[in-house]
Amino acid sequence: MKKKHYAQRPHRKRSTKRRTAQHLHPSEEIKIRRSRSSNPQLTDLFQIRKSNRKSDREMRPLADARIKLLGTIVSCCFAVLILRAGQLMLIPNDKLENQAVIQFERTEIIEGRRGNILDRNHELLATSVMLWNMTFDPSLLRSQDVEALVDHLGLFLPVDTDRLKRRISKAKANKSRWLIVRQKDSLSPLRLDPHDKERVEQTLSRLYKKHRSEGDRGFYRSKQSISFSEASYRFYPNRADAAPLLGIVMRSGAGASGLEQAHDSMLRGERISHISLRDRKNNTLSELELENQLPQARDGNNLVLSIDRNLQHIADQATQRALETTGAQGAWSMVMNVKTGDILAVSSQPTSNINNLQTIKENHLLNRGLTSIYEPGSVIKPLVAAIAIDEGLYSSSTLINCEGGSWYTSGKRIRDDHPQKIISLSQVIEQSSNIGIAKVAIKLGPELMLSRLRELGFGKRPPIDFPGIPSGILRSAERIKPIEMITTAYGYGMSASMVQILSSFAALGNDGVLMRPRLIKEVLTPEGATLTSYEPEDLGQIFQEETAKATVQMLKKVVTKGTGRNASVPGYTTGGKTGTAKKFVDGSYSPTDRIGSFFGLIPADDPILAIGVTIDTPTLIHGYGGLVAAPVFAEIGANSMRYLGIAPDKEISNKEILKEKLVSKKDSSEPDFEEYPSELIWQDETHFATPNIVGLSLREALVLLSSSNLIIQFTGSGLVHEQSPAPGTPIALGDTLSFSLH
Repeated sequence: MKKKHYAQRPHRKRSTKRRTAQHLHPSEEIKIRRSRSSNPQLTDLFQIRKSNRKSDREMRPLADARIKLLGTIVSCCFAVLILRAGQLMLIPNDKLENQAVIQFERTEIIEGRRGNILDRNHELLATSVMLWNMTFDPSLLRSQDVEALVDHLGLFLPVDTDRLKRRISKAKANKSRWLIVRQKDSLSPLRLDPHDKERVEQTLSRLYKKHRSEGDRGFYRSKQSISFSEASYRFYPNRADAAPLLGIVMRSGAGASGLEQAHDSMLRGERISHISLRDRKNNTLSELELENQLPQARDGNNLVLSIDRNLQHIADQATQRALETTGAQGAWSMVMNVKTGDILAVSSQPTSNINNLQTIKENHLLNRGLTSIYEPGSVIKPLVAAIAIDEGLYSSSTLINCEGGSWYTSGKRIRDDHPQKIISLSQVIEQSSNIGIAKVAIKLGPELMLSRLRELGFGKRPPIDFPGIPSGILRSAERIKPIEMITTAYGYGMSASMVQILSSFAALGNDGVLMRPRLIKEVLTPEGATLTSYEPEDLGQIFQEETAKATVQMLKKVVTKGTGRNASVPGYTTGGKTGTAKKFVDGSYSPTDRIGSFFGLIPADDPILAIGVTIDTPTLIHGYGGLVAAPVFAEIGANSMRYLGIAPDKEISNKEILKEKLVSKKDSSEPDFEEYPSELIWQDETHFATPNIVGLSLREALVLLSSSNLIIQFTGSGLVHEQSPAPGTPIALGDTLSFSLH
């Protein structure tokens, strides 16, 4: 088959002329040519436009000029840039240098270590420790490594491994880059000491080597997902002891309550700015210190309290037990040195371990011993009696007609729980007669009685540097009504704090000299040198020495014969006064809610300690002060005497004390535990027969044994059905008596 030959199309020489803006597109030109014969006007237009075209020779000079202009502009721009670069590189410019440094510098605020809080013997109550927080970067942690890594850490760290795995999985799903490890059963961050941090690092290295030996080099990213950050934490070695007194510190480092707040400026360390240069990987390049600033921040000062750590523990334990056994809303106590005014212990319950901020409730930080005011009730009566004796209007033996227990005066009727006729002033205090002390107040008059109470500190803010301390309420003589003056004499219509009442009782034990309550003993520099010292301060001779001694004798009879028999301590003379006040609720006095209290001295013949106890609204026991507060006084007093090494009074027999405690209830104006059938019979000076508590309720058994100085252990609930040692068995002071309830 012959190949077909096609005639080759003659090659058209492409025009070299530059197409101007007036040229038409070829397709348009073809269309125009096809229609020229039928459209004369269009033909003319085409001829006109064709005639207007300029040749390439004519257009070239214009194009060359444009290129030259563009080249000149570009060259000028490059020249400006080169000149500017040379200026920046060769000519110094402080502003630019600072801007360059800012891109790489990191400014850190370095704060000196917060000062310690110490007890009077320089034992730690609060300190700051450097610990490490552990965090994960979930984006670096491989999913297949989560379980093994967390399980290995859970072998020696107090973490909830299941919860941590869930948190990591959730963080990975949310593409989070940061996850802090928390303590088990808590929202608080896990805090590692140097030993724990080292164990974590060793575990990570061991796991990494294992994976690398198996050919798995991807574990390196999981290893890098764990990091540590150092942080200062406030640590309280005694946990819940003195928690409301010490207070807490916020994450910012500022004190939030208690002494931490009151003395924050003194405890906080110096703050300085620290600048470091770092590269893009956050590695330190160099360090600079700002001018006129120390390279290391100065630590805060140390605060030395008048508190004794061991006495504080004694008070906290006794007060907490009272809260539990009475079912009260609150309980607080205070121990004061009679001679110096030093506050040796101040307990407020309920509270909790302040090392774990997540478990703290609002009322756990309320120091009711210093900040709560309330109507004190009958504990004011001995002070009014002392004023009357000091003014020469009465003696302890002066007879007073108590009107058989009911007396109408100033438009109101006053009653006594146990009717009395004519008794001495000492018996008025012993039996807590409202009518008797009302007559004393009337004879004193409002101006004299109120002015003398104000001298004792009532109605004035106690001179203690602590947040929220109130002044209490004591009406002026000009504005008080006659019936209000009478009720003030037995603790109604006025309000006071525990520290005000206890300071007054301490003055009675200090031969009438009122001491300034002292909570801060001294301030020490970080090096241990004394910066400020606060010496005991005498506020004046409020009562004559004879008056004070006579009043203390009346207080002793309250314990031996009157309403405070539960406050007796075997081997020591004690004196004090019970108080029971109805609570003012919703505009009236509650028929059921009461505040029971006891304030007293030990040893009463030569007082060393003044102790106050207040129980707020007990629900398991009647709220009489002699029943709920006096036993706590006895427990604190007995343990304090042992701790201080104060020998028992030789002239007093333990057998006599217990006989006085078992006197019939008819001699008491407040219910006491003498109504219970068991007895404590002493066999010699160190042993007594184990009481029979079988068949008693827990409350009855605890009340009976409250002042026996035995270690009590019990199990179960209901009535006592078994005890050890058996009833009648000789038992010594400090021995353990255990029983079970069913």
